Amino acid sequence: MIIKEAASGQFWTSFSNPICKDCGFRMKYSYHGNPRALIINGKLIYIVQSYYICNNEECSNREQIVARHPEILYKKKYSRSEFVRIINLRYNKKYTTKQLLEEVPYISKSVIREMIQSFRAAHRAGADDRIAKKFPPGTKLRLSIDGMEPEKGQPAIYTVRETKEGTLLAADFLEIADAESLYKLVSQIESKYGIIIVGFISDKQTNIISMHDRYYPTVPHQYCAVHFMKNVTQDLRDGDQALLKNLRSEVRSLAVFKTINGKNKEEDPHLAANERFVLAETKKALLALVNLKKKEMFDLAGLFLFGKLTDATQFLIEVTSDSQFLDSSEKFQTLENHISSKLSDILSKYKEEYDFYSYANEIIHPMFNAVMKSNPKSPKRKFEQVIKKWKTQINEPDCSPKLKGLLERSLGFAQSYERGLFIWRKAKLPQTNNDTETFYNQKKGDYRGISRNKQIGVTLELTGLEEMYIPRTLTETEIREDFKVFGNDAYWSIRGEMSQRSAKRKFGRDCRENIVDVLEKIFINLKDK
Repeated sequence: MIIKEAASGQFWTSFSNPICKDCGFRMKYSYHGNPRALIINGKLIYIVQSYYICNNEECSNREQIVARHPEILYKKKYSRSEFVRIINLRYNKKYTTKQLLEEVPYISKSVIREMIQSFRAAHRAGADDRIAKKFPPGTKLRLSIDGMEPEKGQPAIYTVRETKEGTLLAADFLEIADAESLYKLVSQIESKYGIIIVGFISDKQTNIISMHDRYYPTVPHQYCAVHFMKNVTQDLRDGDQALLKNLRSEVRSLAVFKTINGKNKEEDPHLAANERFVLAETKKALLALVNLKKKEMFDLAGLFLFGKLTDATQFLIEVTSDSQFLDSSEKFQTLENHISSKLSDILSKYKEEYDFYSYANEIIHPMFNAVMKSNPKSPKRKFEQVIKKWKTQINEPDCSPKLKGLLERSLGFAQSYERGLFIWRKAKLPQTNNDTETFYNQKKGDYRGISRNKQIGVTLELTGLEEMYIPRTLTETEIREDFKVFGNDAYWSIRGEMSQRSAKRKFGRDCRENIVDVLEKIFINLKDK
């Protein structure tokens, strides 16, 4: 239906498996890549790229090839925050479907309808046939209870879900979310579907605890492990975030970087072309490093950045004794020495703060292994060992008031969660109270918009077809007409910008992984070209 040259040089003209150009056999499906999101003519679609290999073992063309089929993958899942936002706009602010699509263009119409239907089903007084069929009377269920404010000052929406699959069973905006109101929300599920509640999981909100203790005292109540770690590490992460902010501000504001910018804008007889290149790339690498983002939920990015800046500074100091550096111009040596000197000053300024939070992290971090590991041996005993260590540290005579206060707050949260932190461990059930939260060792989900493969974001709106991914509803004539825009100047301009952004992100990742390797490659350019 549409012609597009694939990576192998073949042309695909149908939705079915491609035909091998050498032997005429139909290609065998091998696997497909991850879906990614694109905006085409103002519409968001999800696309997939499939890989094939020739089915004929005697064929000379046995290399794996890619076929970019015109497929659309609609977004089936959505986050809790997206759900709350859509429901709030629809029911509290009376948005129409058209207004919702304008407000959240990255969510398809079908997904918005799914959210609304899910809320209606959970909110209805009568039994919902779909849920009733899935959970017949007498089914034993463990429920997740969670509340979230769509906007500050707005009534919180409370949702009740089945824990394993996340099926929404009840949802309502509660002006007063006391124990009685929550019990009414939960009890209607029991009467509506005839289910038996055998467990709860929540983030330990006071009103949820009161509801459980008053109306379901014999039902196990598991506390969310992610919320526990957020509370236990709050002071540590706040201090780390302050360190990160200060380091970023100091490095970004270095006056020597402005000097380097000036030297690159005009020809300077004191600097050779390769020296200007090394200066510019050194600045680029250091700024890419300080602009790093957390990869995981509980990353201590400030401590990480301090360590990487220390490595970079040490390299810049050591390189001054290299023969290639000593053979460079005096102006170049002055600027590079100035960079390393200023970085050393910054690190010295925040060394005491870094040492404190590094030491605090060594004491607090064992709690991650005790609580967050999926199946640790004797988790309750490991938890108690960490608590005992904290109490011992607090009573040490050389424990500073700052460290003592940090540990006492962490200890208070740990002891308040102890009653319900390990109830579901042996059953290997979810340890978080909703399906959008992840453990500390999984990526949190910085999607740059909603781009699934981190390559193309919704900020780039394409004027024409992008790699032949189109709706199946288009006719042959419409496709041929749209195809005319493929390959024009505007298209390749956008493709070029995409490539530049991709290269920039790769450079940033390289700097994060090993800044010394990046700097070594940069300084190789001091050799005569």
